[in-house]
Amino acid sequence: MTMQKLGPFELIRVLGRGGMGTVYEAQEKEREEHVAVKALAPTFSFDEHFRRRFEAEIDALLALDHKNIVRLLSFGQDQGNLYFAMELINGQSLYQEQKKGHVFHWQEIIEIGIQVCEGLRHAHERGIIHRDLKPGNLMVDSYRNIKIADFGIAKSFGKSSFTSEGNVLGTMDFMAPEQARGNHADARSDLFSLGAVMYSLLAGKPPFLKKTVDETFEALLSAAPPPRLDQVAPDTPQPLADLIHRLMEKEPQRRIATAMATGRQLAHVLGQIQVDSRKIDTEVVGQSPEDFRLQSTDFGECENASQVDSNDFETSENLTRRAGQHKDEIAFKKLPENKTRPDLSEVRKKQPDYFNEVTQQQRIKTSEIPVNERDTGSVWPLLVALLVVMAMLVGGAWFALRPPSRDDLLAELRANENSPTKIQDEIRQFQRWYADDTEIAFVNDLQTKAEIEKYCNSLRMRARGSGKRPLSSTEAMFLEYHEIAKTDIYDGLAQMRSLLILSNTSTAKRTDQDNKALGMAERVVIQWEVVAEDGISKGTRQIKDGFRSAENSPSKNAAREIYESIIGIYSPQPWASELVKDARRRLDELNQEEDNDAESEIDQ
Repeated sequence: MTMQKLGPFELIRVLGRGGMGTVYEAQEKEREEHVAVKALAPTFSFDEHFRRRFEAEIDALLALDHKNIVRLLSFGQDQGNLYFAMELINGQSLYQEQKKGHVFHWQEIIEIGIQVCEGLRHAHERGIIHRDLKPGNLMVDSYRNIKIADFGIAKSFGKSSFTSEGNVLGTMDFMAPEQARGNHADARSDLFSLGAVMYSLLAGKPPFLKKTVDETFEALLSAAPPPRLDQVAPDTPQPLADLIHRLMEKEPQRRIATAMATGRQLAHVLGQIQVDSRKIDTEVVGQSPEDFRLQSTDFGECENASQVDSNDFETSENLTRRAGQHKDEIAFKKLPENKTRPDLSEVRKKQPDYFNEVTQQQRIKTSEIPVNERDTGSVWPLLVALLVVMAMLVGGAWFALRPPSRDDLLAELRANENSPTKIQDEIRQFQRWYADDTEIAFVNDLQTKAEIEKYCNSLRMRARGSGKRPLSSTEAMFLEYHEIAKTDIYDGLAQMRSLLILSNTSTAKRTDQDNKALGMAERVVIQWEVVAEDGISKGTRQIKDGFRSAENSPSKNAAREIYESIIGIYSPQPWASELVKDARRRLDELNQEEDNDAESEIDQ
């Protein structure tokens, strides 16, 4: 069987498929080591939004260099298809282990939590939050070392992002409530997810799991905590259960603040508990925040455990060397020096196809990082706060009379356009001070979105029985179709149009509630028609770009993936029926060509 190729790599087998692409086991043509190569799906390679998301994952991994995070080795582009190579983990994810029936002991959970905290601390200090921590993204190598994987929706603190507030990204069973609401996520959001992961591994199911997604969502957002861990998993020691529940507090300010503090508390909890009538020595090595591991630990399933000195806990790298295994050396080889870190977008413009090995110089050094977790207190914050108050008293009157900056207001509005109810003050200020501005139509549109969202929120509250008046049938249909549009704008638009048509032909007497709902429906239809037309235009261009790419591709397998992706993604869309039919025809022709080629080889 001939192996597919991508850049300098020969693709051996598929390791997994995700929403954006595929992960392969691969081998670089000039080297013997095997790596994991993640490739953006061919169809998405022509969509700028997905390209930016994929490149953001590369950016996140470039900034990270830690033993508990999967390491980036290289990245590139081949015939327009983006890809990057990572170290190949010889093991499974925690999800795969749990699915195969592995029962996690509480002591093993503490060790997993400590290692995850080490990796998270490294990422958080560099301003990067993961936002999708779950058992499936925590890999376990053959020596029980944890590697955090999949930074596909990671976000940098203080940087603009294509995943704005209001967009919910992550996995519902393990995401923090603030993420589920589409609000700002920070380091404490990752720690909530860590608590949910530890809970799930001990209890055998996620903490807020219900029969439906909607019920799970409601349980996550409600004030009620999950069932006590020491009740659903009675073997869990009380101190560990208390710590995990503190990580899963619904309000971020009630959680442990940093990964470093969480790791230390996990180590402390382990020191409080007796196992088999033996007390475990819990002195943290050297009091350094770089290492949360304990001086003595029962390795359990770990091979070569007898070689570990009880007074000198060895790192996973030392254990690997002593066992004579060097499979991960590729991650630590010194690659050719490169003084500057490449700008991915600029490289792509100048070189349609390129390949970059990641050097140590390209990684962000700790000394260059502005964010740092510290446990030490200081009087400086109080002094700074005092100076700020004095400055506000002196300059408050001047600032009150001064109109806000047009550019600052506009930047805030664009950054939060998916959560318009949060920026109504900024909307009103822009409308007041810059009514003749060229961007006023955009701002007025935001105002309409905010009013519609507020109206929908009031309907949701009444639907739950919070109001005195039940929903009328017109209001209920409006709310239902508005929810449909969140996942399928075209279906929601068609349903809302039908509601308006039926109401105009009906002879039934309308109430004030009905009139308001229909008025909102008219405003919604106007907005959705613009979005739908833009989506159809963009989708049509994407499909046609995919056709061109498939026609020009020297690989029939790559062309087949493109046609199959088009069919899979756009078949549910009525507007794309002819284009999907064309894709099926092209795929059938391609399959027929391959069958003819196979018959010719047999005849020869």
